[in-house]
Order: sequence, then C-alpha cells, then structure tokens
Amino acid sequence: MNSLDIRPDEQDFENATLISSRMDNATYVPSRTFLSCTVHGFTYWDGLNVIDDLIVGTCVELRAEPSNPYDPKAVAIWLNGSKIGYIPRHENTELSMLLFFGHSEVFEAFINQINWEVSPEHQVGIVVRVKDARRQV
Repeated sequence: MNSLDIRPDEQDFENATLISSRMDNATYVPSRTFLSCTVHGFTYWDGLNVIDDLIVGTCVELRAEPSNPYDPKAVAIWLNGSKIGYIPRHENTELSMLLFFGHSEVFEAFINQINWEVSPEHQVGIVVRVKDARRQV
C-alpha cells in the first residue's frame, strides 16, 4: 500500500461500528448559548450607577433600539432600570432582528463575568441563552 492508498482496513470498520453503537444511545443536546460577549459602552452609560448590583448570575434585560442613530441594530443591556451598555455591534444582527419582531421571551441573559483588572470595555460580560421551553418529564 502506498501513501496515497486511503482504503479503510478491518480495524477501521470495527472502530466505526463501536462508535456508531455508542452514538445510537446518545441524545444530541445543543448548547443553549446564543451569544456570549462583553458589555460595550459600560463606562459611557449608567453602569457605575448599578455597580453594586453587578453579580455573576444576575439577570439583565435586552432591548432592541432600532432608532439608535449610530446603529439601527443596537441591542441595549439594562439592569434594574439602568442602561449599562450594548451588545457589541459585530454581534448584534440576529439578536436585534429577533428582539425587534417581539421574540424577547425566547431569551434569557445573565452577567457571566466581572473583571475590574481589565480595560472598561471588557470588565463586564454577559451570556444570552435560549430558554428551554420543552416539557420536562
């Protein structure tokens, strides 16, 4: 057999069968994470007003801002009635569209990181997840 001969041998078939039998009993469950990012504009908005409320795991609200003069796809992040920043522009397209058309109930968003040792634009992170609406048995 030369180096270009890529025919599978008998061991390859045995390994494939073993893997296949294990996979038959497995259930694929996709990640619920829709987006994970840092909060942009934290120091320019009201983040400092709610700094004591910033705790990993705290729920935040997402709101589309189609009338935003700088980015019509802007998605603002709110905590306790204060705008703390935005989803980064390069990551907001799909989320903005879904929020604009009233699908906010599909998502849940939480603070997932706080690091005061880095630059202000990277200090606070959030994760946006798709809610699991399946019936639990």
